[in-house]
Amino acid sequence: MKPSFELVRSIIEELEEETEFGRLYDYALLGATDISSWIYEVEDFSDLVLKHGCTKIVVESPKISEWVLKIPRITKTDENYCETEVNNYKLACKMGLEKFFAPTFFFCNVDNIPIYIQKKVFCCEGDVSESFYLWMEKQMIEERYNYETDDEFDDAVYSASQELSLQETLRAMFEETDEWNTIDDLFCFCNRYHINDLHSGNFGYDNGRAIIIDFSGF
Repeated sequence: MKPSFELVRSIIEELEEETEFGRLYDYALLGATDISSWIYEVEDFSDLVLKHGCTKIVVESPKISEWVLKIPRITKTDENYCETEVNNYKLACKMGLEKFFAPTFFFCNVDNIPIYIQKKVFCCEGDVSESFYLWMEKQMIEERYNYETDDEFDDAVYSASQELSLQETLRAMFEETDEWNTIDDLFCFCNRYHINDLHSGNFGYDNGRAIIIDFSGF
């Protein structure tokens, strides 16, 4: 069930309270740059957890435990990457690929700030990085004896796992649960719609299954 407008508005009102480093409006619409300091201050006086990238702010609140809020960082010339993400999810649903993506929807505008919601899933970059490593280890296992020690081999595997192509990344995350032809369909979809930024921080797990949580591209 989606959260109520009243609950979401109450969260946004917390973020709109003036702090030493400004308020949400400054970072969502005015291009303010000192976002890390603002986030530290917000988290100090609230029970919210905030994360950010170049294009979005993500808000977790115990008031809406099954969802996270996503808020685009928009200036006069920037794209609304949250809207792009919603459009990509709609396209994925039409093509039968929705199981690979966290459900994401436009929710409302609050004081001219567009608010989006995404299903909350378990996120751990360490687990994702380990999946990359283990997949690459399988690909390189026949090269093991080219290295004098286990440590040298491990270093080579780790280095390669940090440089995966898009296709390799998708196979590393989904080979255990999906057929290759389906993963290839996903790869073509991501290429077509410029979903090109799938690093370890852009995956989560929904009931143990890997799922993409940031798919607007960049």
